[in-house]
Amino acid sequence: MATSKIALFPPEVAKHLKISTSQAVRALFDHWRYGRLKRAGWFNPETGTETRFHKGWLYYKRLSQLEERIKKHDLLPEGKQRIYDYVLRNTKIQHRLTPKREICEELKYPPKLVAQYTKEISAVYNNFKEERIGGETFYYISGHLTEEELAKQREYWSSGISEKRSFKNLLGHAHEQFIQIGLDEMWKRGDFKIKDYFWEFTITRDGKKKYQVYKSKAGNPSKLYEFDRVLHCILGGPKEREIILVFEMKYRGDLRKKQWDEFIRKLADTYDFGTEINLKDINGNEVTVRIPKLNVVPVIVIPWRGKDTIDIRIGEETRKVNFAKYVTMQGGIVLFTSEFERYLTEKLGKKIKFKKFFENWFSQNRKQEELTKALLEYIFGGQSQTGSNPNFQPLTKS
Repeated sequence: MATSKIALFPPEVAKHLKISTSQAVRALFDHWRYGRLKRAGWFNPETGTETRFHKGWLYYKRLSQLEERIKKHDLLPEGKQRIYDYVLRNTKIQHRLTPKREICEELKYPPKLVAQYTKEISAVYNNFKEERIGGETFYYISGHLTEEELAKQREYWSSGISEKRSFKNLLGHAHEQFIQIGLDEMWKRGDFKIKDYFWEFTITRDGKKKYQVYKSKAGNPSKLYEFDRVLHCILGGPKEREIILVFEMKYRGDLRKKQWDEFIRKLADTYDFGTEINLKDINGNEVTVRIPKLNVVPVIVIPWRGKDTIDIRIGEETRKVNFAKYVTMQGGIVLFTSEFERYLTEKLGKKIKFKKFFENWFSQNRKQEELTKALLEYIFGGQSQTGSNPNFQPLTKS
């Protein structure tokens, strides 16, 4: 230890002296206990204590040995070291920041694991830096980027995230409007087979209808949930009854189980769409839970079925299903954007492709032409859009 240039772990001492690791551990501990050696771990900010490395404590006699060892950047286990080396390559060679999502995609680590690993990396290597830009997390190794390069990277990612977020938000709004236009066209042409119905809406200050609906949370009435569209269907007979279709529009590639589960929880946690029932837990105790009312039907409009990644249990078996199958197994209704595209294409005699329209509008015309106007022009051209449908009004962005 006195002649080594760097601090050492017990297995490294054991290999050098050709003894067992357990012998090295005991001997190093005794030298540390009697003050002949010092040892170091890494400071864990979550526990507020110094924690040993995965190879054990790092022993040294002089502080310079510890400093030299840290400079080697070889103290972390393989999985965490991969992240450091990947970020170092991007910083040193490509002179750029590394987004957290890139690490997830390239190294195949889930986001929670990356967050956990990077905390330890930054605690062990103080040149591993984290930065938040536009709500996203980025990493870099200090000492390899000039202040000018850092400023340019911040500007680059900030503008890119802003553009990406703007695209996603507007895509969602455009998708809602596209579906509403399709539903209204079905009504106008007599293809909407519900005889007596009405959409919930509010009137804006400029006199236009706004179809987004806001409902108070049962758990916190001062807060509101937003629902994309709500359709009330009136059933005839001796006494009128009502079925409520609540629409959720999701134009996403990554359709996940939690998106549907959150929609159901949102419905349940309102006074208009949810109710309380008493059930018994596995111990036989009565508990009160909120569920959607039985006359409320959740409807979700999506661009595709999703991948077979959702685990469900059927008896003793576990099987994987796609997002659309998961929804229908729970009694929800799934509609596809392509169904509306095909309907409008057939009725209007021109090919309608929602995504193609939106990408063209976003990249070329969004600063010159308002979204609703552009969407109506794309679908109907010079044709009349209102017909005899009293429900149809040009839509406004949320």
